[in-house]
Amino acid sequence: MVEFIIGAIASLFATIIYEKYRSYRTTKAIKHSFGWWVEIVPDSTDCQYSVGEFYFNRRKSIIAFDGTNYNNGGTPRCHWETISGAFDASEKKYFYTYRATLVCQRDIAYYGFGVIEFDLDSGTNSFTPTGGHYISANVDSHPMSHTMESMKSFQQCSMDGVDSRRNIAQLIDLIRKKQASIKITG
Repeated sequence: MVEFIIGAIASLFATIIYEKYRSYRTTKAIKHSFGWWVEIVPDSTDCQYSVGEFYFNRRKSIIAFDGTNYNNGGTPRCHWETISGAFDASEKKYFYTYRATLVCQRDIAYYGFGVIEFDLDSGTNSFTPTGGHYISANVDSHPMSHTMESMKSFQQCSMDGVDSRRNIAQLIDLIRKKQASIKITG
């Protein structure tokens, strides 16, 4: 009986240590991608741009992707917050569920599911988001694909006050110019 109790306790500690190690390795590999990202949703007619932060939420102990979707004019349309998320290194994908509220109806929430796809840099063994897709229960009701660009590629936009309307309008203008130059040169 004593051996059983010692074995059970040792097994419990080994499981805890393994889970901590696995979480550490995943976070370390994806930590390079933490920061602000711009989503561009080409199939949306009036809300093509979102700005979100990819980070480790210590309170929930999850990797999270929270942000704001904007009307094409730069006004906020809705905010989303990650409820649960998991990164699958073998699939190079981050899966998450989220809760969103429209700016004009903050008391009504809707839910959705998203996937962010990554490329693996074999030299640094780190992951970088490349795009993804999402589906929300109450608004779009069909999958929407998006690209992802690091906010760092838009140096002219200040990271402080990222939600200010002037900064978002400036960001949207920069995105449109970048898309136009890609179409012209590509």
